[in-house]
Amino acid sequence: MSSVDLIAIAIDWLDAYRAGDLLIVDCYADDASLQCDCGGKKELRCTHAIAAYWHQRFVETRAGDLIDLQWDGSDVVLHFRASDEILQAVLTFNPDGSLRRSRCALFNNQVAATGTENP
Repeated sequence: MSSVDLIAIAIDWLDAYRAGDLLIVDCYADDASLQCDCGGKKELRCTHAIAAYWHQRFVETRAGDLIDLQWDGSDVVLHFRASDEILQAVLTFNPDGSLRRSRCALFNNQVAATGTENP
C-alpha cells in the first residue's frame, strides 16, 4: 500500500493551475505526457513541452471552482470550471506520486456537472 496521497497531489495540481503557477510542471515525471482536447487535440511529451503548454494555457484560461473529484486506483478525475466551460482532467500517477499522464477535455455532461439540463 502506498503512502502517497494522490488526492492531495491532484488538488495541488489544480491549485497551481488556478494560480497560474509553473510549479504545476513539477507534478509531472520527466517522461510524462500531457493530452489536451480543449480547442483542438494536442499530445505533448517531456518537461520542456509541458512547461511551454502550461505557460500558454495560463495566458488563455485559468481554472476555477472544483466541481467534483474522484479517485480510481492510480487515476484521479477532476471536474472544474475554466472560463464559462466545465473541464474534465484525468491525472494518472506513478507509484511515487509523480504524474505519468494528464488528459483534459471539455466535459459535455452539463446535467452531471451542474445538476440542471440545458434545453
